Amino acid sequence: MQAYPSVNWWPGNILPHESRVSFAARFRDLNGISARRCLDFLDIDLEEGSAIGPDTIERLSSILREPVHEIESLFQPSLRFVGCDPYAPPPPNAHDRRFVRYCEACACRGYHSHLHEREWLSRCPFHRCELKDAYPPVHTGSIAARRVEALDRVMRNHCPSWPRCDDARGTASDEVVAALREWVLRASRSAARLSSAEIWCTGRHLGAYWLSSAQAFGQLRALAPMPETIEVLLADTGGTWRMDSLLFPAVAKTELERLNALGLSFARVIEVFQGISPSSPDPPSFVANLRAVKGLLSSRHGSCHCKWALVRGGWESHWVRVHADEQPYWATPCPFEVALEDLDRGWGGLDYALTGRRAMQKEVRYLELVREMHAAGLVRYIEGAEVSDKGYLYIGQDLPSSCRWADDSPLTELLNTASIWEIESAYGAISTWLDNIDEGAPPGHRADPRYCVRVVHADEGLHLIRWVAASSD
Repeated sequence: MQAYPSVNWWPGNILPHESRVSFAARFRDLNGISARRCLDFLDIDLEEGSAIGPDTIERLSSILREPVHEIESLFQPSLRFVGCDPYAPPPPNAHDRRFVRYCEACACRGYHSHLHEREWLSRCPFHRCELKDAYPPVHTGSIAARRVEALDRVMRNHCPSWPRCDDARGTASDEVVAALREWVLRASRSAARLSSAEIWCTGRHLGAYWLSSAQAFGQLRALAPMPETIEVLLADTGGTWRMDSLLFPAVAKTELERLNALGLSFARVIEVFQGISPSSPDPPSFVANLRAVKGLLSSRHGSCHCKWALVRGGWESHWVRVHADEQPYWATPCPFEVALEDLDRGWGGLDYALTGRRAMQKEVRYLELVREMHAAGLVRYIEGAEVSDKGYLYIGQDLPSSCRWADDSPLTELLNTASIWEIESAYGAISTWLDNIDEGAPPGHRADPRYCVRVVHADEGLHLIRWVAASSD
């Protein structure tokens, strides 16, 4: 077997909590090779959190004459949010991979930690100073090689002993790292307990998206209080969030289990409930709640003097500036009209949901959903409704008015309350969006909180929970 080439490295040279890019930059300079050759030789991924296999760890241990546990500590840092995806912070922005974040005080000693690369930290955990960005001096080569070049330039400008880094050891405080690790672990466990019991959350049918960093950390801090010594390090603490919870009895849980056995998820049940209820002669209270928030928006709008209009064309739409007095003549919706449309599409019933390019496809899908709910005893057809031998309502009649929700269902109260909370959450987000527009922000930038209403299993029944930001009370 061919032996590994001799390298300029010595046992114990890996620094505590060192970043991968720092390790690569020091190895590159100690051996007088280019960043590309360094990465090719080491055959490692510089992305913090990416997996490194046991064979690679063994190979590096042999090359560097470092113990396996030291290699593992370098490539498998324990500061990760695990098992809490619905509540986890978003992954690093792809743009952030093009530069290196560093602490000047650490750089003066030739030290760079993987904690400096955590996008949710804005201050160095060891010196409490603001982290800075270093961009690569060249714009050719791989992103990984350019990041090595960027950190190398920082260290050469700050540390006289680079790449030996005589004063680097002892820079990182194990106490600070332990406090961060302990909070991340507590937050992950609390969020994992909630997410493992979750059966539905609002808006998930529109696609799976990450929470904003602010919302994620606001909610994680509510689940696991964060020490003030750590809070000051965060880029955005997310403000104050609270979690409201209502318990619905075991009969609701038993009914949902029956429906799940029939292949009917909570998401499909609430979709039909919200779709047909607004057409009922005696609708549930969420319908009145919807009318109330629409009335508040209409009163706030008054006579339209909006400076923005949404132009729709084909599959795309975009906002354009208009003169306030001319907007009513554009025949395009202003932000307030878009907000009202959003509310109607969400909770205004099938008449609003069955619009657009794929109206026929949507209608056929709703017919199938309604048939399934009818077979399960959740929906009843009114007298005179035109129904096929297989239990389908015929197309051509007023679909929402041809059926009624079974008000005696054990799930009705849960579905109605969830709908009210969804509407209140949407109204809060819309109000914030409109406030931002009034203050000069373009309407295309909209960062609504996501997945604020959820249903989770409990031993004694079903919990309906909602997340509320303090500013939206």
